[in-house]
Amino acid sequence: MPLCLSSKVRHFYLKGEINIMSKKYVWVSGITGILLLAYFYALNVMEPLFADDFAYSFIFATDTKVTSLLDIFQSLHVHYFTWGGRLVAHFFGQLFLLLGKPIFNIMNAIMMVLLIGTILCFVRLRMMTRVQDVGSLLAVVILCWFGLPNFGETSIWLIGSVNYLWTTVFIMLFLFPYRYLAVEKPMLKDNYLIGVCMALLGFLAGMTNENTGSIACMLVAILYVYLKWIKSKKLPNWFYTGGIGVFLGFATMIVAPGNNKRSEAINYHAPLLQRLKDYAHNLEGALIEQKYLLLVLAILLVINIFALIYFKAWKLKKENVYFAILFMFAGFMSFFIMIASPIFPIRASYGGAAFLIVACLFLIENLNIELKFSRVQAAIVVVFTVVMLISMFSAFKGYVQLNRENTARIATVNENKNKNNYDIILPLFTDGNRYVFVRDIEDQQFAYYFNKYYGLSSVIAEDQAVLDALENKDTLYGLPSILDHKNFYFYKSITINDIKLIKEDNKEYLLFIFRNDTNVNDMSNLRFFINAFPLNNDISLLQEDRQKFGYDNWDMAPVAKKINGTTFFVREINGNLGNYQNVEMGFYSVADGRKGNVLGLNKEELAGKIEPSHDIKTSGKALMKEPFKLSDNITMDEFKLNQFSPEELQVITRLAISDYQMLHGMYLFIHAYPADSEINNLPAERVKFGYANWDFELGAATQDGFWTHTAKSRIRSFKKIDIGLYNEKGNIGKVLTLYDVQL
Repeated sequence: MPLCLSSKVRHFYLKGEINIMSKKYVWVSGITGILLLAYFYALNVMEPLFADDFAYSFIFATDTKVTSLLDIFQSLHVHYFTWGGRLVAHFFGQLFLLLGKPIFNIMNAIMMVLLIGTILCFVRLRMMTRVQDVGSLLAVVILCWFGLPNFGETSIWLIGSVNYLWTTVFIMLFLFPYRYLAVEKPMLKDNYLIGVCMALLGFLAGMTNENTGSIACMLVAILYVYLKWIKSKKLPNWFYTGGIGVFLGFATMIVAPGNNKRSEAINYHAPLLQRLKDYAHNLEGALIEQKYLLLVLAILLVINIFALIYFKAWKLKKENVYFAILFMFAGFMSFFIMIASPIFPIRASYGGAAFLIVACLFLIENLNIELKFSRVQAAIVVVFTVVMLISMFSAFKGYVQLNRENTARIATVNENKNKNNYDIILPLFTDGNRYVFVRDIEDQQFAYYFNKYYGLSSVIAEDQAVLDALENKDTLYGLPSILDHKNFYFYKSITINDIKLIKEDNKEYLLFIFRNDTNVNDMSNLRFFINAFPLNNDISLLQEDRQKFGYDNWDMAPVAKKINGTTFFVREINGNLGNYQNVEMGFYSVADGRKGNVLGLNKEELAGKIEPSHDIKTSGKALMKEPFKLSDNITMDEFKLNQFSPEELQVITRLAISDYQMLHGMYLFIHAYPADSEINNLPAERVKFGYANWDFELGAATQDGFWTHTAKSRIRSFKKIDIGLYNEKGNIGKVLTLYDVQL
């Protein structure tokens, strides 16, 4: 037992060892801790470096890689003056990126188990000598697993963990002696060394995160008022040094010049009313993420209050209820403080969730004083433990898949570099979930740091490569259309004109076509989501890891690209859209989670639009009986028209040509003369000419020499159609004329 602990606490802690028979519970608790350590270590090993991991491998805002402690301090200096004051988290993040991921894997697993143990000891400081103690341990593990927000992002991912898991542990350790001083069980001796240590620990706790650091200050202030003014107690010197340290740490973080520059970079200048609406929306998201934790907390609080009022013979401790209310207040205050921030991502509620778990455990411990560990209680613990183990196994499988994909990715990178190829196409990782964190190279900012980290010239996602491959193919307009809601307004300046389906190499992609005035940069901080609900609520049609949610989900960074003046992005779909009753899609903000308008498509709207295949060779109505020589070197073998919608015609041609280079700067023109009954269906500007005119620039062929184009037309009956070629010098060769064309 450390000598810095007071004799009263050493006795308090060791008194549980008197009953030798109860040592079996000590063993059970110890084995549980070892298993948890092994499990979290395995998850950390399988989690690759992501996103900010690559960015913080360099001196902040430079292209110089961190290679020493001096580089880290230089990076923190730049960070403090240009981005923000969270120096504690980023020091540890860059330190582990310097030392290597294997060291972090061990330390982060220890830190996760330490968080669980700290929460447990925060409420009851004794050996695990009773079956109720084992139940409390399992309760903490269950509450942490299901209650901590975005678990993979905040507890497993390297940069995310040091920002949330580690900082929460620092705060809990700092508050530990204050908590027991409040019940007259001082943990620490009052000497110079302890005073200095508490000052340093307080400084670290204050400089953790804006919302949790402020709560640490608030709790110290509340305890000071309670002990000094209400109880008139003499406080030890370490109380003051720790308090000064935490306030100084928080102040140092808040006054960082980089905070203002970061706010300007985010460029959030909404009116007060709009900020309040945004905050309310973000708060709702955080509370929904922790709905199970809040439900358990509410039930425990009601039971405790009811017992205190109606079962006065029970030996319940009011102080436990008071502590529970205090930490509930701290948890909710950490959410409320975010009203001052321009953004409130769900992950920022991590510290608040930890405080709420502490509150839950105070209430559980209170009931354990009076209630024996009955079969009903045992059954409840067993059921929730089994549910947790199933969830943990599912998460483990997700990490195994992620690790397998990352291993293949790194092998591909190295193989290409060995061949002196530094421009690489990589498949995206399988989508993650709240336990398996994935942030991939589809985000251009992270792709940039991926390139720097691995010494590449460029890397693009395989989905983006589909767009690149189609860049000169007008077939983008000749694909099956899913969206009849033209010009659907999604989010701020983001409007989608159409959504089409691409089938290539046995894969399916959704192609999103944006309005021409869309600014690609407007999408840099957005994610596009698709929620797909199965036919007849048959969850067996869903991906295995989504069956418990009742719908499939795809979240994607809209890595958009301009092609011929139109903005596109494309995403592979790991499923068959024909298996869904309803599909919802829209944009949400990465910063605050706020959604825009949501487009919903039902089964009837999807019917006939999700085709099993799209073969240009078999599409459309053939209008030529034999090949026609348009010029000396170009022969048209086929000409077909395919009615896509009441407003669109797909033009399909197949040309035989010896040298495709001669198509450069060449266009195909079509003059379509409507039947007299359809003359009014011509565009207004074409009525005076008496025919529709469609010109298409010839690019690379699509399938077996086919070209496809889309023409805006409501005409279905033509007297004649003229087809020919021209370039900048005028018409070339002969004109093919087709008469009496009916669609």
